[in-house]
Amino acid sequence: MKKSEVNRLTLSYLAVIMTLSLIFTGIIYLLSTASLNRPLLPSEEENSSVSVEAPEFGEHSFENTFRKRLERRDNTTRMTIIYSLVGFNLGIFVIGIFVSRSLAKLTLAPIERAMMKQTQFIFDASHELKTPLTAMLVRNEVALRKKSLPEEKAREVIEKNIEEILKMKELTASMLAVARENGEPEKLTEISVPEFLADLQEKLAPVAKERGVKIEAEMNLGKNLRVSVAKNTLEQILTIFADNAMKYSGEKIIYLRAGRRGKNVAFSVKDNGAGVKKEDQKRIFERFYQVDAARTRTEDKTSYGLGLAIAKNLAERQGYKIVLRSSEGRGAEFEVVV
Repeated sequence: MKKSEVNRLTLSYLAVIMTLSLIFTGIIYLLSTASLNRPLLPSEEENSSVSVEAPEFGEHSFENTFRKRLERRDNTTRMTIIYSLVGFNLGIFVIGIFVSRSLAKLTLAPIERAMMKQTQFIFDASHELKTPLTAMLVRNEVALRKKSLPEEKAREVIEKNIEEILKMKELTASMLAVARENGEPEKLTEISVPEFLADLQEKLAPVAKERGVKIEAEMNLGKNLRVSVAKNTLEQILTIFADNAMKYSGEKIIYLRAGRRGKNVAFSVKDNGAGVKKEDQKRIFERFYQVDAARTRTEDKTSYGLGLAIAKNLAERQGYKIVLRSSEGRGAEFEVVV
């Protein structure tokens, strides 16, 4: 947090505080002086005079003396009010400095955190994009150094380049999904939980078959249970969980589950892989964060550590809660409570 930015915002807050204080002071002063300058009413004049004729001293009567004393008292009161209001404003000024500085820091703190996140996001994205670009560059340079390139070799180079381009396309799509943190929540739709799980299982089946993973659905609910959810968002979240589980499922089987959590319904995906270490569980939903080699896919290097970050953003936007239950060697279960 730059000191100059804090100072500028502090001065802005202080200016607002002092402006309000001076307006308040002006109103008090006007009301007080108006009361002091108010002429005496006839009844008040009668009360201030003496019923018995008082002797005169020189040119001034007792009544004139009383009026002069009253004027002196009014002037003294007026000056007391002025000094009090000046002291009040000085106190407000001193307190305002500390309050304004605190408000400035509180205001700038989330902005600074957002800027730091944005900077880190750009840095990480640049780093991830650099890898496939470098691979393409090296591959093409090697091919260009050869005087003649057989058609088969040329096709291999082109295929590898296309593979890297598809990886970059996937990465940029994921980054765009993460960047849409502040999107509007999806409208709720009533669904049948058993039908929803069956449809999701069917959609995931081709990918699971390609990876040699079996999907089983488990449900601890009534067969006719219906709930109102953000259907597309929930499907996206569970698809991310399932994709993650397929990568790390040691026994090549994952479970789609649905069950009660008090008054709520929870949907989850469980695998029987290496699990997530306790120290990794706190950071696993961060952008570009990847755990150690035991939980990193080795046969396909298209994992960028964005999937769970996207799932978290989608859940938060909808007001859902994500829970991770895992221990080393016993797999992991990612759950979203709706």
